[in-house]
Amino acid sequence: MGFLDSIFGGSSKEGNIEEYLDELEMEDVDVLHEPADMYIVLLPLKYERDINAIFDQLKKKNIILVNFKDLEERNKDLLKKYLDKIQEHIKKINGDIARIKGTHYAIITPRKIKIAKRVR
Repeated sequence: MGFLDSIFGGSSKEGNIEEYLDELEMEDVDVLHEPADMYIVLLPLKYERDINAIFDQLKKKNIILVNFKDLEERNKDLLKKYLDKIQEHIKKINGDIARIKGTHYAIITPRKIKIAKRVR
């Protein structure tokens, strides 16, 4: 039995990486200890109302990982409009935004947290 077989409990047909990662995520839920100072929050950007959810998380000083795949595939002009609105807000609060190269994700940070876009 190989390493991946031991993780997924058998052949690759029986295992599913998403199921495994979901199980790990649930194991790490810690309701007994106090909350963290900051969270990384996964949010979709599909509709205009999602922008407000992003702004709410920024107010809570959380870092947002935004998935914009559906909107990019559906309407690139609308995606640009929403990202322009988010960028304007980020400038006002002195946050930052960067696309994760080669993906449909962007990282958005709250006030005074910057993203190192190039490492020297």
